Amino acid sequence: MQQARESLKDKWGLAILTFLLFMLIAGGLQVIPIIGGLGSLVISGPFAVGLAIFTLSISRNQEAKLEQIFEGFNNFTTPWLPISLKWFLSSCGRFYSLFRELSLRIRIQ
Repeated sequence: MQQARESLKDKWGLAILTFLLFMLIAGGLQVIPIIGGLGSLVISGPFAVGLAIFTLSISRNQEAKLEQIFEGFNNFTTPWLPISLKWFLSSCGRFYSLFRELSLRIRIQ
């Protein structure tokens, strides 16, 4: 805990501002009807990578910049593919559960 406080010394404002900006972008995007959910899915992976880069810079006492939260978009496919795969697999699981439930109800009637 002490090491974390030392890493954040003189960087509290930057850290709070960076996370507020991230929350405003991610939350603001989800408010948009129809495309908000899809847009949030598309940008969540790169933003997570950018936040990881930012927080690691702080914890390693390197120079942390607000712009680092956008560095995940430099190589867009790397962080986006695992999230897309997770979404696809969870959707397949939901559809399987739905069809299984429907088939059981049809048999019972």
